[in-house]
Amino acid sequence: MTPPPITRIPAPGVGRSDAVAADGYVYAVATDPVCADGIAAQTRNTLHDLDRLLEELGSNRTRL
Repeated sequence: MTPPPITRIPAPGVGRSDAVAADGYVYAVATDPVCADGIAAQTRNTLHDLDRLLEELGSNRTRL
């Protein structure tokens, strides 16, 4: 039996990924890429980054 394909979105650093999709699941790590001032701005930026990663892997936050 062939294992399911694994899709990775590379991150800076050897052996790192920002997100991985495998067997119907998406595993993602999102952070504020610009280190904005204040928790509200950091949260908005982080959620935007998460949306980008999920979209690249064919998913979105409605499926969480």
